[in-house]
Amino acid sequence: MLGHGARWRALQVFEQAIEQITGTQRKVLQNLAPLLRHDGLLFAGHSESFLHSADVFRLRGSTVYEPAGPARQLAADKPESGRV
Repeated sequence: MLGHGARWRALQVFEQAIEQITGTQRKVLQNLAPLLRHDGLLFAGHSESFLHSADVFRLRGSTVYEPAGPARQLAADKPESGRV
């Protein structure tokens, strides 16, 4: 059994790992959003959650997201070629 100090340290390490994963995921979403058409959708797995990036993608269905806010405008402003 871990002592109080060891449990606290383990929790800190876990929180730091989650922050790194979330930050990386956010960067990927920010880079992906402008590549979609203005009416483009992102289909994600059931275990994914983009709530930390609601300004980039907003939930449209249980696993379907659409560009939100500035990301949606960037997608609308780009020419059709090169977008998915």
